[in-house]
Amino acid sequence: MSLITRYVLRLFVTAIAVSLIAFVSIFFVVDLIEQLDRFLDREVAPVYIALYYVYYTPYIFVLTIPVSLLLASLYTFGQLTRLGELTAMKASGLSVYRLLRPLLLVSAVVSGCLFWAGEWLVPHTSMKRAEIQSEHVDLRGGVGQHIRNDVYFRGVGGRQFYVRVFDGLDAEGTGVFVTEFQDSLVSSVLEAESALWKDGRWLVSNGVERRFQAGGGLSEYTTFAEREPDGWSVTPEDFMRGQKRPEEMSYGELDQ
Repeated sequence: MSLITRYVLRLFVTAIAVSLIAFVSIFFVVDLIEQLDRFLDREVAPVYIALYYVYYTPYIFVLTIPVSLLLASLYTFGQLTRLGELTAMKASGLSVYRLLRPLLLVSAVVSGCLFWAGEWLVPHTSMKRAEIQSEHVDLRGGVGQHIRNDVYFRGVGGRQFYVRVFDGLDAEGTGVFVTEFQDSLVSSVLEAESALWKDGRWLVSNGVERRFQAGGGLSEYTTFAEREPDGWSVTPEDFMRGQKRPEEMSYGELDQ
């Protein structure tokens, strides 16, 4: 690696680091101002406050890294131009494309890391942050807070769940409606009086299931007293959490 390449990279990486620190600091300060009263009122332990912001950091990075790359590029070439170094480099025979090469390489690597973080890291850390928010700030883990009403969320494959009342302690829901789709059309609807999580599986009771043809006509109508539904890759924690926020989803889940 030539001396000029190292010099340009140092300017570029330093600008990225400074802008990221500035963005993260701004996000932290604004969020802390909004949450401070709640932290104090609930007497949240400092360790949970620290974990809350640790889990918040990847989400901030994913939001701000593209802007940081743009600002770092503008700063790098602005600095080279202001000091006359860009003119000297071009006069010595270096092309602008030669100077851009290390910046493009770094940007490509950062973009790959950004995609990985958005697909796997951010959904995980965002859910962890939501758990801390729910259990230690909103105090939803206390007595009387195990009941959820009108729970709706989308599961794997676009399956939509609605439960009128869900009891987190008994892992049981009443008033269950599950809708499945195929090619953006409703393929089946399951209605059940209750759904119980038992021995690591769901049991639905006293319900009916309707299956529809591709054209929309009813193809099958089944009643049941108790059965184990197929393909329910959900847990009681999913019903207690409800619909995921966009930052808690991977690209595949957002595309459903």
